[in-house]
Amino acid sequence: MDHCGPLTRSAEDIALFLQVIAGFDAEDPGGEDAPVPDYVAALTRPITGLRLGLIEHWYADGAHPDLPPAMSAAIEVLRGLGAIVEPVQLSSLRDYTDCKTTISIAELYAIHEKDLKTRPQDFGRILRNRVLPGALIRAEDYVQALRWRTVLAREQAMALKQFDALLTAGALGVADPADPDLPDRLVSAPSITMPLSVGGLPALAIPCGFSRAEGLPLSMQIAAAPMAEPIVLRIAHAYQQATDWHRRHPDLH
Repeated sequence: MDHCGPLTRSAEDIALFLQVIAGFDAEDPGGEDAPVPDYVAALTRPITGLRLGLIEHWYADGAHPDLPPAMSAAIEVLRGLGAIVEPVQLSSLRDYTDCKTTISIAELYAIHEKDLKTRPQDFGRILRNRVLPGALIRAEDYVQALRWRTVLAREQAMALKQFDALLTAGALGVADPADPDLPDRLVSAPSITMPLSVGGLPALAIPCGFSRAEGLPLSMQIAAAPMAEPIVLRIAHAYQQATDWHRRHPDLH
């Protein structure tokens, strides 16, 4: 399970969808031939006693001002449901995003090189500007970033020996207007979803509040060890049973 944004979908909807698409694909070199769990059945289990590691320092600075209080309120809900939430310190958000960006733009360029050279006009400005820097990544930089990824992934794996899941914000701000002429935020600010991609962890972002000025959703991110999607869904479902943020809609008028 990769990242699902803070949409008005319940954890139960996602579990049902995942139940249909999950399974081994022999054509996928990254696939693992493992039994598919009953994701829906896992939703009904309480979260009492689950140990959750809160990565607060990733969103403590530079986030939307309404995000930290929304996260604090969400954590109190989880504690009220019986979960044990404790802080955990990992490498900085910038370390994770620099590592992931170095790898991803080199691979993006390798995938799109032919089309970029023959029909660059077919790429949107934002995508084109994200892919082109990959041409400047040296082989040495790419290899070092892969080594760095191993170090960072081990760091997360060690944290998940102490905790059943990790919690952090799902985004540092609210959604941008759908304007292709706006600056690319991904280039100017770190992404809080990137670290969990670096570690290969299943992660889910769910709404946990609304910003006061914009009236747009704020989100909390839940992640667990590889193949532990049932735990992620179980925590999300428990939170959504106790709150109604996922049922609310922003007023866009």
